[in-house]
Amino acid sequence: MTEESTAEGPTSKFQQFVTWLGSYRGLITATIVYEFLIVVFLTTFSEPVTQMLGQPLIPITLEDSHRIARIIMVYHSLGIVFLGAVVLFALDLFDVRPKFEPLVKWSIIPGYVLTSVSGMTFAYLLPENWIAHALFIVGLTLVFISGVLLLMGTWPTKNFPEKQPEGPYLFGVNWAQWAVALVVIALLISAMLGAGVGAYFGNGFKAILAEDFLRVEDKDLFVRAVVGHLHIMLALIDAAVMLIVFRYTNPEQRGKWYLAGMILSIPGTLIISIGAWLVPVGYEKAHMVINVGAVFALLAAFILAIWGWKKTVRDVLGEEYESAGIGRRIIALFKDPVKFGLYFQFIWVNIVVTAPGIYVAINLEHFRTEIGADVERAFAVGHWHVLGVLTAVIALLLAFDYLDVGGWTRQIVGWSLTLGSIIGFGFANAYMLEEIGIATGFAFSMIDVGIILLVIGIAVFCIYMLVQILKGRAVK
Repeated sequence: MTEESTAEGPTSKFQQFVTWLGSYRGLITATIVYEFLIVVFLTTFSEPVTQMLGQPLIPITLEDSHRIARIIMVYHSLGIVFLGAVVLFALDLFDVRPKFEPLVKWSIIPGYVLTSVSGMTFAYLLPENWIAHALFIVGLTLVFISGVLLLMGTWPTKNFPEKQPEGPYLFGVNWAQWAVALVVIALLISAMLGAGVGAYFGNGFKAILAEDFLRVEDKDLFVRAVVGHLHIMLALIDAAVMLIVFRYTNPEQRGKWYLAGMILSIPGTLIISIGAWLVPVGYEKAHMVINVGAVFALLAAFILAIWGWKKTVRDVLGEEYESAGIGRRIIALFKDPVKFGLYFQFIWVNIVVTAPGIYVAINLEHFRTEIGADVERAFAVGHWHVLGVLTAVIALLLAFDYLDVGGWTRQIVGWSLTLGSIIGFGFANAYMLEEIGIATGFAFSMIDVGIILLVIGIAVFCIYMLVQILKGRAVK
């Protein structure tokens, strides 16, 4: 080997790595690993670690008065990074005008990095350093700007996107493109709702947790706005994830079921958003409006699950699909735990989120008694945490399939995330709703089992990708 080739080799590999890192595969991988590192940092303050060591792994002590504000910063730091991954998926899978694509990409990435780094710094390391808080706001502003740019890049017109003969059209309308644009608009409006409240921080408003105001009858505008913002942002991120999985499952955008899913998603997004926006104005039946919108969204999710499973079985069996019996098709479905788990979550969400929510809403008078106070608060906190983590599981399974990872790693990640969600979310509801009859101590232990399985799946995913990067195998 000559000196020249020796010098060029590492440079060539490094250039390949930089090119890969700038691709959507690289950026999505880096975003997921980065989110995992934030979770690892937060784990050092968790109750199990504190009990084992007698103190947090990183011995940082803060006053209790900072607790609520710290929790809010954590939510935003984690949520914005997750939103960044969602936007990167959208840029890769949906039709975006070429001139806007790099603008969105290179505003969302520094936006979520600045938000999370400064947010964690202000929450845990330098709680009195308001420069970190100011940088946190700058990061959020960049993320908002990326949303405006994404709207401009996806807004459908007569000539954009280019019409496809078998695309999701009805009466000349591209329902898929309008569904994406509507979700972006709703996210921007809902973000402004939260920003409007935050603008009064220290001037008539202090940090609050919505669950502390469950039984306060005369809620002020700030409290109602926080409740509305909290509900709608997670719901809209869920809507965006569903649209992404729809498009990923059917990149050609063909078929009546794809069209049906897109048509259902639009009133679902619109009605849920309106319902959440009615909360700040004090409309008492806002939750009923949200539930009506949820029906449309859940029907779309059910279509996606059944359609996705069918496509998975076709992919596994290939030419033998038509001749295969129902038993063989079911076995084929379980051979790919990543795809099985991905579409399963869209049905599982109805069992562990929708059904319990309806049950509590119907029996609200029972839970509003003194005896039911603890149950009501536990449910209010746990209910949306289950939805949030379930959404993250969907995104992880999607990412793993998107990166086309196979072998034993696929089996471990697929089954650990799927079984972790079944055990963890199932027993979380048993813990929250004591009248189910399952001992709370046992339910809590099973929640830990579910969490351990989820952590194993995430850790294997991140470690695997890091090893592939170091070996140069991830660069494609």
